[in-house]
This record gives sequence, C-alpha cells and structure tokens, in this order.
Amino acid sequence: MTTDQAHDPSGGTAARSTAVIDTARLTYTVDEVARLLSLSRGVTYQHIRDGHIPAERIGRRWLVPRKRFHAWLDGGQEVA
Repeated sequence: MTTDQAHDPSGGTAARSTAVIDTARLTYTVDEVARLLSLSRGVTYQHIRDGHIPAERIGRRWLVPRKRFHAWLDGGQEVA
C-alpha cells in the first residue's frame, strides 16, 4: 500500500484526499475552510451563516478572508 492509498474494509484500497490548500491566497473557499477545520461542508456553511466563522458573501459564493480567518482562529473571535 502506498502513502496515497488507504485500506478499504471491503478488501480494496481507496485513494485519500490529498488536496493542498494555498495559504498565500487572499481568501479561502468554504470547502478549504471545512478541510482546515476538519468539519463537514454543511456544518461549515452553518457556522458561516450563523456568523461564527468570518466570511463575506460575494454574489452566490461565500469567501473567507485568509487574514480574518487566521485572526479568528488565533483569538477565537471575529476580527473586523
């Protein structure tokens, strides 16, 4: 078994998600934030809608400003 594969209880192997998140960008997507926090996509959207995770709605998309997200993580609160 290689490092890119995980054991599948059915007897085979399943590929692991090895997506790399570019932390130099100005914003994160909801999916990236979900991966960073080890949350499901739905729970992450709920926290964003409730205002717990700092995010901005741009059209139909939610974007999470990188600096505000990391400040929130470091301090446990949203930074304006």
